Amino acid sequence: MRTFRFPHKLRQIPAQMHHHRIAAIERTPQLQAQATGLMYLSQICHRDVRSWLVAIKSVAQVVGPGEFTVLDDGTLTKNDYKLLRRHVEGLRILPIVAVPMEGVPSGGCWERLMAILGLCSDYYVVQVDADVVVNLPLGEVTAAIAANRAFTLSGEQGAMVTTACEAAEQAKLVSYSHVQIAAEQLLDQMPDAHALRYARGCAGFAGFPRCVSPMTITSFSNFMRQHLGDRWSAWGSEQVASNFLIANSGTDPLILPWHRFPAFGLSRDTSQAALIHFVGCHRYESGVYTRMSKAAIRRLLGKTSIFRPALFALKLGKQGLERAQA
Repeated sequence: MRTFRFPHKLRQIPAQMHHHRIAAIERTPQLQAQATGLMYLSQICHRDVRSWLVAIKSVAQVVGPGEFTVLDDGTLTKNDYKLLRRHVEGLRILPIVAVPMEGVPSGGCWERLMAILGLCSDYYVVQVDADVVVNLPLGEVTAAIAANRAFTLSGEQGAMVTTACEAAEQAKLVSYSHVQIAAEQLLDQMPDAHALRYARGCAGFAGFPRCVSPMTITSFSNFMRQHLGDRWSAWGSEQVASNFLIANSGTDPLILPWHRFPAFGLSRDTSQAALIHFVGCHRYESGVYTRMSKAAIRRLLGKTSIFRPALFALKLGKQGLERAQA
């Protein structure tokens, strides 16, 4: 029996409706690049320009000032460039073809990772996907940046930094043939595997400390290609590389707690969420993405405050604050 699928144009309707309903992002105050040692970087496409403005403005509002780089995936138009530069003064826009890719696959967000590594000699780099929205202050993130400590979203509930050998053992219990599983099953065969670490993270929102070396990923990619061949170019390989890089950054990497940094779809509980990653086919379900985006826009317009719950707790005294944070 053939599986019925809605025509492509019908599948685009939720995205188009979301794009229309967040139009007020274009009325929010302009971001201004400041040389603070922090660089925000994102790879975006034409479809996600407004969504990215919500993401980057809501993140920068609570994380703090920095500089901004956008990696153009090749679909951005002249009007997109004008809109982006109007909203982010000092924005750098880098064509995807300008990223050096020697020793690693092309496509699948590899250009984004290599662009990040090209900046890490001078900046702490925060990678921000266009489909994240901030809901509460991000104290864990600001502390990690101040300490030059890597961080990443959790790829699954309970994710933690483990040894490469432990990660390989867990991956070998899974029969799924995805390139991420196949690569993780090889981690214990890497040179000096006993000294390496790994974390099942998600690169949708991640922090890369200064002085992370591109050579780490080049060597890692060469090893995986030797064992996986062309499979290593499949979508998902960049995620493995990002996880490996974060775990071996030498900075006691932070895996952001799932209950405060959930992936919508894998989790529907947003009651404690500080930042939500609206990833994949569940993005537009139940209108949560649009509602959270509109709430972020209201805060950017000054109509509400992201810090109001904390201020209210302070009025209640120490006991009230502890209860609000529990």
